[in-house]
Amino acid sequence: MASTLVTVAALAAIVIHLVTASPLMDTLLQVPDLSTYAEVYNLTGGIVEINPLFLKRYNYDEDKRNYTFLAPTNDAWAKIPDAIFDILMTQQAYPLTEALLRTHIIEAGLTASELVKVSESEGAGGISTSLQVSNTTEQYHNGVLTKTVQGYYIDSITSSNDTVQIDDQSAIVTANIVADNGLIHAIDQVIDPFLIYGGGPSNRTMAPTSETTDLTIGELLKSDSRLVNSSKILFENSPDTLRRLSQQTGSTQFFVAPRNEAYDLMPTILPIFHTLVAPYKSPFNTLMWQYGWLDSDGDTFAGLNFSSPITVASDITGLNITVTQEENAIFIMNAGLVTQVRTSNGYLWIVDRWLDPLYQAFGPIDRFGTPEWP
Repeated sequence: MASTLVTVAALAAIVIHLVTASPLMDTLLQVPDLSTYAEVYNLTGGIVEINPLFLKRYNYDEDKRNYTFLAPTNDAWAKIPDAIFDILMTQQAYPLTEALLRTHIIEAGLTASELVKVSESEGAGGISTSLQVSNTTEQYHNGVLTKTVQGYYIDSITSSNDTVQIDDQSAIVTANIVADNGLIHAIDQVIDPFLIYGGGPSNRTMAPTSETTDLTIGELLKSDSRLVNSSKILFENSPDTLRRLSQQTGSTQFFVAPRNEAYDLMPTILPIFHTLVAPYKSPFNTLMWQYGWLDSDGDTFAGLNFSSPITVASDITGLNITVTQEENAIFIMNAGLVTQVRTSNGYLWIVDRWLDPLYQAFGPIDRFGTPEWP
């Protein structure tokens, strides 16, 4: 047994950690370096005990399915600024945090090597977990992505020193921790899946244009040809948001909407419309739409002059919004500002990416020097 472990470690260049096999959630509690990950399950949304949905699904003896946990280490969680971590632990941000946790879980028991090698013709554990994507040859290393239970996909490769790297953000540092119903791989950085979903950070270099209209933000969203996709998805997902953005409230509103082309940058794994309006994801999708929304004080961003970064907490979601400027180009989180429209009740920013509320919150997004985006 000892010689086998030495051989595996030598090949994988990662540590094998032995614990007594038990269900996944119980197994987490046996690994001291994953205590923060377990604690996040305990604290998410202010719930005192482990989220019963996670506990039931991943610690349930009668559930015959296997799972793989990509579990960030304590050091990985420590990279997150305290202010962001504290927000993620609030009830208000629960849909976002739940989506983040579910993105670190795969519905199949995959060893570290299988995570890299899985392909469209190999349904690991009898479950189809991956999909070959035709338009991602430039975005991803090999075009084969592994599906997580959140519905997002991750990309894994083996580096030159045999370390398994995930989405250019994280590396497996402890592999193949065995549980009764799956495997756990400890990783050294929390994965931000929303960056990939939005097509990566903007590479915009041009200054934004400015326009003025007598329409409200909501009326412009519903009528502007540049915003057909956003309008359609927002109407299906959160019509109340459109209604409120169409009102004269006596204060200056601010809203961010991706232009039509932003959706072309998303991996074509699932129809984008279907994904962004799926009923079971409604709380999460609504939060993501409302993230780039200020119900008042929209004039904060009106000047289009950001010699130093400006950060404002969204009064809708509580999450911070940061605007920066690089020479002529202006960015809001990962997205580049294309056009600012002054409306009758505030300001609408038309941007070139789906907005990522966790952009750079966990650490470098291309830490291995092989960025996924050209």
